[in-house]
Amino acid sequence: MNSIKLEENNNNIGSMNNIKKKKHKAIRSCIVCRKRQEKEKLFRVANNEIHELVYDKLQKENSRAIYICKDRNCLEKLKNMIEKGKLKINLKIDLSKLNIVIDELENELGE
Repeated sequence: MNSIKLEENNNNIGSMNNIKKKKHKAIRSCIVCRKRQEKEKLFRVANNEIHELVYDKLQKENSRAIYICKDRNCLEKLKNMIEKGKLKINLKIDLSKLNIVIDELENELGE
């Protein structure tokens, strides 16, 4: 009897290893509307090694970044926030250069 129980337990352990785990999805929030979404659904603007703002299309740049919804309304609101001086972020960047990156993001939406 004991040997039968051991075999059953060993079979259960093997079947538990076959269960696939769901991969964790990184959640980030848009700096404009504060909507939380999966990282892949947002634009990522990163501060690279030479302190330039770049659109991080692959989302692999090794630096701090801001995330923006892939939506024209959020991009327009971001431009207005920059013009009015209402954008407060903790990156050492020149906000006037952010407009250039926003134009690039708008072109990305148009494609």
